[in-house]
Amino acid sequence: MASKVREQAFPGGNKQIMDLVNQQYEELNHRYSKDVIAEVINYIGIGIIMFQDKSAHRIVEVGLRPKNLVNNEDGLHIYKAVVRNMFENKFGGYNEAGFNAFYETLGNIEGIQVNDTMPGAYGEYGDLSNPIPINGIFNSYAYLDRLRLPNGAKVKHERIGSFSSDITDQIIDGYVLSKEDGTELATIYICPYVNASPQKHQKVSSLYKQQE
Repeated sequence: MASKVREQAFPGGNKQIMDLVNQQYEELNHRYSKDVIAEVINYIGIGIIMFQDKSAHRIVEVGLRPKNLVNNEDGLHIYKAVVRNMFENKFGGYNEAGFNAFYETLGNIEGIQVNDTMPGAYGEYGDLSNPIPINGIFNSYAYLDRLRLPNGAKVKHERIGSFSSDITDQIIDGYVLSKEDGTELATIYICPYVNASPQKHQKVSSLYKQQE
């Protein structure tokens, strides 16, 4: 299980991890051994994939610091480097404004008030006029990865770009859903900058309208 989660966090394998280790070893002025930095990077990467709360507070201050591997400031430094690395791998590039928006959405979604519909939304759930509200880009992908057809089959998803909507000033992300064989099912829209965690649509029909 751990190896599969690590593959999701670091699809480039050991090379990706060691590139990060060497980078952090230099940036932290050799304060820690490369083995310690590698352990911290692996823990942070797996935590971002597995934990519901992906915030720096949860992963570094609550989860990592009691192990006393690195101090809090350096732990936060490595955390941000891992997030930046994931951003670059997920989106094929890096720009400071995009990364800052991405980084700031990695907040705690535990204990929040669930709100499946955005204020002023209208039309079908998942339409551009009624986007699915989710807290954080990583959580968007976690949500999409859980979608299933009524027969239990997985649903593939591909991001098609950013859009605007008349119900919010926030950016809306569009995704095409398809079967494993490539047959397209629908296009849905997600707003990943909302303090909400959707409960609807763990299964989808061909029109993405089946609700649990």
